Amino acid sequence: MANIDVTITSPTATSSKIDVGSIRVGKNDTITWINNTGDVVVLFFPHDKMANSQNHFYRTIQDQESDVIKITTGIKRPYRYGVFCHSTNSFATGSDPEIIVQ
Repeated sequence: MANIDVTITSPTATSSKIDVGSIRVGKNDTITWINNTGDVVVLFFPHDKMANSQNHFYRTIQDQESDVIKITTGIKRPYRYGVFCHSTNSFATGSDPEIIVQ
């Protein structure tokens, strides 16, 4: 089982970014999402069956806090995700943001 840390930052007042793009995981791996943006972020997942998401398709993380999701699917394919940052009122940029279950 692996744990991957993903940090979300707001390097400027108008842009936010994710420190990784594609995240490669397997069933029962965890992803720790770390919010360093100065405000709330909302994570959007492709569907509620891929992880232990508390609100089916999204979860909210307060500034300077983190949240862990556990991958619960064994279906091997890419799943797109998005991160909306309240500090910049926009989606964070990253290189092809997807979670790849392998």
